[in-house]
Amino acid sequence: MISVFVSFPRTRESSIFPSPLWGGLGRGEDGYLALITVIVISVILLAITFSLSFSGYLVRFNILSAESKERSRGLAEACLDLALLARANDPSYAGNVLLAVGAETCLVRPILEDTPSAGQITIETQGIISTSNPNQSVYTDMRAIVDDLDLTIVSWEEVPNF
Repeated sequence: MISVFVSFPRTRESSIFPSPLWGGLGRGEDGYLALITVIVISVILLAITFSLSFSGYLVRFNILSAESKERSRGLAEACLDLALLARANDPSYAGNVLLAVGAETCLVRPILEDTPSAGQITIETQGIISTSNPNQSVYTDMRAIVDDLDLTIVSWEEVPNF
């Protein structure tokens, strides 16, 4: 058995990559693939950079919201303390007062007598913090149940709303 091996010379048109993307059609098109690759990688890197920097920008607002919530909670607790002090000084103090503390305000709602049981009062306050957005404020609602005779606190909690 005789085998014959025939070899044909390879030309540019008969290469294994006939596509213009890989081999090009003429002399000036050899860098086309490299140029497209550089452009695609640049776009991907720009997208990653933009998304990371934008997420850092949004974290700032989360921190600001958390700080405003902490301030409104402190304000609501301070108003609850003021309501307890006013009740200690005047047993007929009924609440329903809006107090200004600097740029912030807090509301002492009407004190509920004999609630939830006889001999107890319920004091509800709301701390209100204004933000840089005029259409948005941060609120914290606090409720304390207090023994009316000696003003000892039975419970003290933050509530979602009144």
